[in-house]
Amino acid sequence: MKWENQAIISETLIDRLPAQSYKSDYKFDFERKSIGSEMVQGLEAFIQKFKRVLLTPKTPKTYYELADSLPNSLNQEEFNKQSE
Repeated sequence: MKWENQAIISETLIDRLPAQSYKSDYKFDFERKSIGSEMVQGLEAFIQKFKRVLLTPKTPKTYYELADSLPNSLNQEEFNKQSE
């Protein structure tokens, strides 16, 4: 599917912290779903956090389940509606 934005995109955000400066965290094994003793930092820690947010199922305490929010239709018209 091809995403076509219906509105003009403009940046309204201020400068942010570079991903390389992201704080360290314990390395998470996504296949085993367990936390190890090794540490990750910078960009690797940022990517790990982003993956954990995407893969976290929705519960009463965690309202984000971003994978469910992404457009998934194989019909272009329906895909456009889901992308709004």
